[in-house]
Amino acid sequence: MICVGRIKMSDEEFLARMAKKLGMEEKEVKELLASDSGDDAKVKKGAERLFITLAKKFFGFLNDGSSPVKIEETPFLAKVQAKELEVFGKETAPIPIVAYQSGKKMLYDALVSGIEEIIPELMNTYDQSEMKKKRKRGLWSAVSSSVKIVTILPGLIKMRLLFAELGERVMGQFDMREVTRVSGGELRIADGNIRRISFETGMDLSRLSEYVGMHEELHSFAAQHLELRKCQKNRLDDLLAKISRKERPKFDKKDEDQSRAFSAAVEGHAEFFTQLFAKDLLPGFVLARSKPGIWKKTKWRIIGLDKLMQNYTLGPEFIGYLYKKGGVDLANNVFAMPPVSMEEVINPEIYLKRIGKT
Repeated sequence: MICVGRIKMSDEEFLARMAKKLGMEEKEVKELLASDSGDDAKVKKGAERLFITLAKKFFGFLNDGSSPVKIEETPFLAKVQAKELEVFGKETAPIPIVAYQSGKKMLYDALVSGIEEIIPELMNTYDQSEMKKKRKRGLWSAVSSSVKIVTILPGLIKMRLLFAELGERVMGQFDMREVTRVSGGELRIADGNIRRISFETGMDLSRLSEYVGMHEELHSFAAQHLELRKCQKNRLDDLLAKISRKERPKFDKKDEDQSRAFSAAVEGHAEFFTQLFAKDLLPGFVLARSKPGIWKKTKWRIIGLDKLMQNYTLGPEFIGYLYKKGGVDLANNVFAMPPVSMEEVINPEIYLKRIGKT
C-alpha cells in the first residue's frame, strides 16, 4: 500500500496513475523504477531516469514545440569581442549562438539540460544504505511515500508561476555550466520576446537585439576567462553535499541570501560592462525596462521575481562601485571572491573590507 500525501492506493493503482501521467506504458514505468531488481546500479539508473522524466513533465508547460535556429554570422558580436580585447586584454573563443522564437521554449531547453546533468550528480551523492532500503520495498513505494505532496505543493505552484512569467520576459541566456553531452555552452537569444518588448517599450528592435547579445557575450567572457563556470560548479557541489548529508539541513535564508548575492554579481558584471560598451558600440541607446503595474508588482513579490529583477539594478551599481574604486581588475575580482550577502552588494565597502581591498 502506498500513501501519497493523504491518498492511499495499491502499488498497481499507483503504477497505473504514474504511467498515465507520464504518457507511458505501465511495463515501461515499472522498468524505469527497477523495483524488482537486486542490482543497486540498475536501481540508481532507474531513479535517475524517473526523476528526469518527472522533471520534464513538470516543466512541459514551457515546451511549445517551437524549434530554435542556429545563427552562423554574428558581425556585431565580433565588434563586442574586439571591445573585450581592448578593455580586458583578452578575447573569447567563438561559441554556438541559437535563436528562439519563444522565451518559454528557451527556458525549457535550458532547464532540461540542467536537470539531465544535475540529477546523476545528485544520485551519486545518495547514501547507498538508503538506496538498499528503497530497493527492498520497491522503488516506487519509496519514492511515493517520501514525497509529501501537500507540503511541497505551494512551492511547486510558485515555481510554475515564476517560470511562466520569466518565459514571457527573458530575452537572452548564456549556459554557464561546463560543456557536456547535454550542455553546449550556448548563447541563446529569444527573438520573439525581444520583438514584443521592443514594441511595448518603443526601443529600436535591431539595437535591442544587439544589446541583449552583448550582455550574453559578456557572460561568455566571464565563463572563459574569469572562472565563472568554476564558481557555478563550486556552488552546485556545495548544494549537493548539503543535500546528501544525513541530517538533511534545509536551504535556509542565509543560503538564499548568498545565492542572491552571487547572482547579482554575475548579472551585474555583464550588465555594467554592457552599458559601458554600449556607449561606443550602440551610441544613444538606453535600455528601457518596463515598469509593472500594481497587480504585477504584487504577483512578482509573491513568486519571487522582484528579487530576481533586482539583480539588474543592484548588481550593476555594485560592479560600478568596484570599477570606480579599482578598475577592471577589482570589478573582475567578484568571480574569484564573490559577495556572500546582499548586504555586501548594497554596501560594497563591506565587501571590500572583507576581501582586504579597502
